[in-house]
Parts: sequence; structure tokens; C-alpha cells
Amino acid sequence: MAIPATDVDTIQCGKIRISAAGASVIDGRRTMIHVPSSDVRSVELVRAVPSQHPVATTIAGLVLAAIACSPIVMLVNAIRGAGPFRAVLIAAVGFAIPAWNLLHESLVARWVLKVRTPGGSKKLPLGSDNVLEIESFLAAARSRFDWLRER
Repeated sequence: MAIPATDVDTIQCGKIRISAAGASVIDGRRTMIHVPSSDVRSVELVRAVPSQHPVATTIAGLVLAAIACSPIVMLVNAIRGAGPFRAVLIAAVGFAIPAWNLLHESLVARWVLKVRTPGGSKKLPLGSDNVLEIESFLAAARSRFDWLRER
């Protein structure tokens, strides 16, 4: 359900906070993405990958996954006698975690608010899959803030 945030003129659902000033993605107390209300041309609810640049994010995730797999390949080669293995390279397996995160961000579709501006569009990830909750939040925001209505 759309919960009112700390400010009277603000409503929030998941990671999205909408106020008279604009739409924001928040993480705890920090604002990660902010779109001023004066720049907003339209807002729509879509199912899409939340990454702003999915191709670049996918490539970065694949590069990190390759780095994470390299110690395993080197260990297999060392066991077969085809080359040396340095134990310090096992730390490269730690790249698997950010690789997974980047690939998940760029390949798995989720509900996002697509905010169109004169300079393009931004996808604001909602952090919730409850469609009824999201639609009621968006309807409440549209009735409360004039800048959210279609222009």
C-alpha cells in the first residue's frame, strides 16, 4: 500500500517517493535518482528491466563473470599439469557477486515507473511486484499532484 512518507506533501511506495518537487528513487535516506516535476512529460507503469543502459550493464556483468571464472579454469589447468596456479587468484571468485547483480539488473524484467522528460526517459524501479498496490499508489499520486497528469 502507498504509505505517506515523513513529509506531508510526499507519498511513497517501495523505493519511489513522489512529491510536489518531483519523483525520486530512495535508498534509506539517500536519493539515488531524482526527476524534477518541471521536467516530467508523462509517467507510465511498465514491466521492463530497471537498468538505464541494459546493454552496457550486461556486458559489464559478463566481463565480471569471466573474471570470476578464470581462477576455476586456471585450477583445472594446474591439476592437468598445463600451467601454474597462484592461490591469490582465488580472490577473483568474489567478482561473481557483482556480476550476478549486474546481470540480474539488466536481464530480469520488473515493474518500473517510466518517466519521460524532454531529454529522454528514466526508469524508476519500484521494488515491489504487487500490481494492485502500485496502481493504487500511482492513481493516488496522479490525483494529488498536478504535474503527474498527462501533458
